[in-house]
Amino acid sequence: MMPSMIQGMGLGLTFSTLSTLAYMTLPKEQSVAGASIFNLFRTIGSSFGISIATTYQYRDGQQQWHALGEGFNPYNPVLHDWAAKQGLSITDPAALEQYQSMLHQQSQMVAFVHTFQLVGVMFVIMMPMLVFIRSK
Repeated sequence: MMPSMIQGMGLGLTFSTLSTLAYMTLPKEQSVAGASIFNLFRTIGSSFGISIATTYQYRDGQQQWHALGEGFNPYNPVLHDWAAKQGLSITDPAALEQYQSMLHQQSQMVAFVHTFQLVGVMFVIMMPMLVFIRSK
């Protein structure tokens, strides 16, 4: 709950600041055109960002699926030990479904962490651009 509140406050503060910076140099008669252009580019930019993050997460999820799935083979003694502790057999279809579900969850979690790191790096890279923002 708290991370969502912080994210909501951060987004609100970010967009109100961006709006103020975008409109601050415009004359009053051009504010309607400026608002429409600002919102157009904000929408296009967020669409690109969401598309890039989603594509990155999907591709990384597939890569993690294959990387983590290398250990899921019938010759892996660790897999046999884990199945025995769970009371399962690696040839049981229910066990295979459970393995597949765990593999999917873990690969998606790793992909999400990598995507989060990518977005964080992008923010750090863009922070020096604040120096170029001029006030009136």
